[in-house]
Amino acid sequence: MGLSDSMCGLVPVGTDIYVHVRVDRGAKQPIFNQEEAAAYASALQGLKWFFKQQVLGEGIFSAHTYLTNAEREVLLCLLQGDSKDVIAHNLSKSPHTISDAVKNIFKKCGVDSRPALTALWLGKGVRTVS
Repeated sequence: MGLSDSMCGLVPVGTDIYVHVRVDRGAKQPIFNQEEAAAYASALQGLKWFFKQQVLGEGIFSAHTYLTNAEREVLLCLLQGDSKDVIAHNLSKSPHTISDAVKNIFKKCGVDSRPALTALWLGKGVRTVS
């Protein structure tokens, strides 16, 4: 393929989200040395924040576990600032069902409040539930 060497790395962005990064060196270039490999590994660690911002910016929410479709609907309403009662009315669900969904969303996302959830969505960093 016209390559003399390549380095591949895996960057964990979330529990179930990984980004694969590959660097190739052309056929007429020397193979990667240990110093270059160490610099590459260090750069990949720094890219974790960047890739997380990309994932969040694209609306792919990297919760600790997957949100159900119903939870995603509630999440979007929460991020719009709707109250639980308004969400229940708009989604034709009981307020109790919405409260349960909100608790699940907070737990899966590792937050304990709406501001923390919004900050996580916007990529601002949050205080997690202990």
